[in-house]
Amino acid sequence: KPSQILGNLKADGSVYVINQNGIIFGGTSQVNVGALIASTAAISNEQFLASGLYSTQSGTSWIPSFTNAGGAVRVEAGAAITTSAPASVTAGGGFVLLMGREVTNAGTITTPLGQTQLAAGNDFILRRGYGTDANSFSTTRGNEISPVVRDALAVVRNTGLIFAPQGDITLAGRTILQDGVLLSTTSVNTRGTIHLLNAATDTLGSITLG
Repeated sequence: KPSQILGNLKADGSVYVINQNGIIFGGTSQVNVGALIASTAAISNEQFLASGLYSTQSGTSWIPSFTNAGGAVRVEAGAAITTSAPASVTAGGGFVLLMGREVTNAGTITTPLGQTQLAAGNDFILRRGYGTDANSFSTTRGNEISPVVRDALAVVRNTGLIFAPQGDITLAGRTILQDGVLLSTTSVNTRGTIHLLNAATDTLGSITLG
């Protein structure tokens, strides 16, 4: 049975919702957290204790940290998901990470000085992004995500509003349908970025702007 968030959810720290049957943020839901991960792909105890959310490298290959996505992640119209603004201008903001076989947003997601990622596939490779020693050449402010698609529809659809002032917005999957608003602003010292991503090796990949 899918997890349903239908009311208020507030936390100063990170919130993880993992259910391979699916996750739904209903139209009456109001989420205000430090960071949110909603995933229908599983993460093992061993992976989490050894490396946290991030994938490890074996030779030239990366091993997915989240695997075997089941259902979809849906943010319905009227839902609002917000991460707390950082305490100072030099601190980074929080992030919202939604992962599933299919991911749709019709609500409002706001991550000031942080990151919003919607990613669809079977497995997910997650790496630290811009400004980290582990990935010094990254152009992404926040985390980098790469879905692995085997048999999933891997559709990411945004018909709502995603707002990441001085942060990053990333939509990644096989089919990207952008029919809503993606807004990332810049300041004198901090840039904003928007990424719409297919895998370079996926000949079936597409990006559609509505």
